[in-house]
Amino acid sequence: MCSPVRPDPPAADAGAPPPARFPWFRDLRGRQWLVRVNRETAKAVREATRIDLARLAYAPGGWGYVQLAALAMNPARLVAVLWVLCNRQASSLRLTEGDFAAAVGGFDAVTDPEHDPAGAHANAVMFGHAGAALIRAVALQCPRSPLAAAIAARDQ
Repeated sequence: MCSPVRPDPPAADAGAPPPARFPWFRDLRGRQWLVRVNRETAKAVREATRIDLARLAYAPGGWGYVQLAALAMNPARLVAVLWVLCNRQASSLRLTEGDFAAAVGGFDAVTDPEHDPAGAHANAVMFGHAGAALIRAVALQCPRSPLAAAIAARDQ
């Protein structure tokens, strides 16, 4: 993808703190999910979702950041990408894609906030953390990309 493939650490234990160098988020059940992007996972995301993370990282003029932020605000697309990136961790917990989607935030409250305004807010926050972890994971893998530069400038 953008730089040499970094070996993945073992799957994270739900109660253990995540390694500091990997972006992560917690699901609604308190489990921690490491979001790792490398050549293998980027290719799997592209094949499963037609979303090219490397192309977004290197898009000129901050366009990739805008597109990743839009992806992070689309629950169905975000969960589809996160499922590919977190599949090994989910498999070690014997979670199906549906179980994972529900744990990351589900869709009912997101699409119907009138019936569960508190749940909708919690889900929006959850998707925000998960989306931010995805954006940072892509930037971490592509440190010389316009995406990484945009994040570094924003964090200053």
